[in-house]
Amino acid sequence: MLYSLGLGNKMYVKRETADDVIDQYIEAFGGAEKIRSMQSIKTVGTTTTQGLNIPTTTWALQNKGMRMDMLIKGKVNTTVMTPKAAGRFFL
Repeated sequence: MLYSLGLGNKMYVKRETADDVIDQYIEAFGGAEKIRSMQSIKTVGTTTTQGLNIPTTTWALQNKGMRMDMLIKGKVNTTVMTPKAAGRFFL
């Protein structure tokens, strides 16, 4: 993002750095300490590939594992991973 400030005949431009953008993102989530204290997360979205929309839900538990469910052509594809094992199931 560019900010400009016209002072007389001179124009000053302040450019945001990648660090500025990241710092703003962290603050929007409540700060670094809040993010560090998170133990789980759930994301919901849609992936599009080859013209096909694939609804996706992912759950993750810190240091425990994760699960991802995708609905592909009417069938549920579930992937589960733990620190010791992983598996994929089609229902």
